[in-house]
Amino acid sequence: MTVTYTLSVSEARFWGFPRLLTRWKGSIYKLIYREMLFFLGIYYFLAILYRWVFTPKLQRQFEAIANYCQEFTSVVPITFVLGFYVTFIVGRWWNQYLALPWPDRLAIQISSYVQGGDERGRMIRRALIRYVNQLFVLTFQYTSTVIKARFPTIDHLVEAGIMTVEEKQELESVETPHGIWWVPAQWFGQLAMLARKEGRIHDDLHLKSLIDEMLAFRGQCGTVWSYDWISVPLVYTQVVTIAVYSFFVACLFGRQYLYNPVQSAADSSGPITDMDYYFPFFTVFQFFFYVGWLKVAEAMICPFGKDDDDFEVNWVLDRNLQVGYLIVDRMYKNIPKLTKDAFWDNVEPEIPYTQAAASFRGVPYYGSTQAMNIPERQAEWDFPEPMEPIDEETQIGNTSKVSATAASLRSRNLKKRKSESGDNLSSISQSDSSVDIEDDERSNGSRQADEKRKKTRLGGLMQGFSRSTLFSKFGSKFSINSSRCSMRKNNIARTPPPGSVNRQISIPAAVSNRSRLSTMKVSRASSPQSCENVDELDDTLKNMEEIQLEETGLFPPRMNDNFSLSAAQIGVPPSVKEEPEPDPDNSGSDSNTLPKEKKQKSGSNSTENSTNFMSSQTPLIPPEKN
Repeated sequence: MTVTYTLSVSEARFWGFPRLLTRWKGSIYKLIYREMLFFLGIYYFLAILYRWVFTPKLQRQFEAIANYCQEFTSVVPITFVLGFYVTFIVGRWWNQYLALPWPDRLAIQISSYVQGGDERGRMIRRALIRYVNQLFVLTFQYTSTVIKARFPTIDHLVEAGIMTVEEKQELESVETPHGIWWVPAQWFGQLAMLARKEGRIHDDLHLKSLIDEMLAFRGQCGTVWSYDWISVPLVYTQVVTIAVYSFFVACLFGRQYLYNPVQSAADSSGPITDMDYYFPFFTVFQFFFYVGWLKVAEAMICPFGKDDDDFEVNWVLDRNLQVGYLIVDRMYKNIPKLTKDAFWDNVEPEIPYTQAAASFRGVPYYGSTQAMNIPERQAEWDFPEPMEPIDEETQIGNTSKVSATAASLRSRNLKKRKSESGDNLSSISQSDSSVDIEDDERSNGSRQADEKRKKTRLGGLMQGFSRSTLFSKFGSKFSINSSRCSMRKNNIARTPPPGSVNRQISIPAAVSNRSRLSTMKVSRASSPQSCENVDELDDTLKNMEEIQLEETGLFPPRMNDNFSLSAAQIGVPPSVKEEPEPDPDNSGSDSNTLPKEKKQKSGSNSTENSTNFMSSQTPLIPPEKN
């Protein structure tokens, strides 16, 4: 039923589309000629009454009604409402065509996966494709008027050979209130599983692919069923229909010729025409446009009917049945003999053209920028100014190298500035370079101090350090406050610079009592606010601890001081003696670089007093160095 005219409009030529106006089948004339004759009949009936039947009084009343209806025609937004409706219907119509199921893919998979050249293998393949066609027929038997007219009952399917008697009995035995059009899909799955158990389908992957393709076919049948079930909302169709027909009912009065027309306020400046038009030309054009548009939507809203532009569902059914059996039966393992093709030794084959197609020979397309020319001067590479990479992590402690690198980079930038802006910026650039070098040195020094602090913190977690010293090291307020307040009560004498290793160091009582005080609870009276010269005392304490670390490598033994309590009295377990870790940053000034004699002397002194020292005191954590 579909009217095709693609060949007639394949070329844009003179009088191409107007020649389509002479066709009758599927034309607008065939679609609306009844409505057009009805409209013109009523129009001329009212014209005859107005011209020759009505009295002058009735004529004046008819003219008033006509003027009112003429104004009404400009109020109805018929183009807007009708345009959206037809656009929606056309999109729905095309989607319904895309939902038509085609069994070609499924038939090819059946022929490829279901093996067996015997009678049973052939029977299984033909049964599978027959179930697919039954699913198609049963779906459209409930949704298409033409298929229902061809197969009114299931008995007609049996008589047509689409279904066997056993399948009909099995289908009628299914008790369900939701239709039986989907039952052949269930039969397909069960038969495919049976073929897999018999070994006719060699792989589970082939079985899965076959079932998935059947489910896709069944999904398309379900989409067709859904389009038949879910129609365009009735209110939408009613609104469009009322808008179109009310518009032309108003045109029956408003487009009449009047003896005494009333000029509207909008057209007060224009002249009043007295020409009598016996035929409403432009009203007929509007009728063609609007009513024809509405009738097109009416014909396309259900494309499975008997209209001229509805789908050829009967042809689709016949085609699917024939092609399905051909693929799974006649063409099973029927392939042509393998031979060398005509272009076996040709790398770039060329297919010849006939005389009729010689003018359509084309050239390959290489892209829009193929003909674009770039001058050689602009085609040269533009390299940026090279910059030496600076690895700050590996250059920690090597200030001279960093300074030299920074100076070289700064001098290069200075030369570039001179070439651009002249020699007036030389003094400013030099001052900037010195500031940058100082900033680099300062940043390296701060990084060195941070690394020393990290090492000291890790060393503080080693065995041999008391909890009191840990409190003092990690900034406990009790240890700091107690040490500073005790330093205020005693006179602390700064020791002279270290001269010899065996020099006796006098440690004030405040220092010896530092760890003991750190383990006690300190009241608010010992807060930093109650101590004077806190910063000076803190510096004195750090300097004394530095002297101890430099001379003994760890700490000197302490005999006659106030810190001669045992480990049991303090409540701290005895510490384990460990070798001091050399400081790589101060390798030139620590005890590792001293002469061997001095090392031996210091070692002997520390050995003699090691018992008293280890029993009375746990070592302090080495202080931080700035």
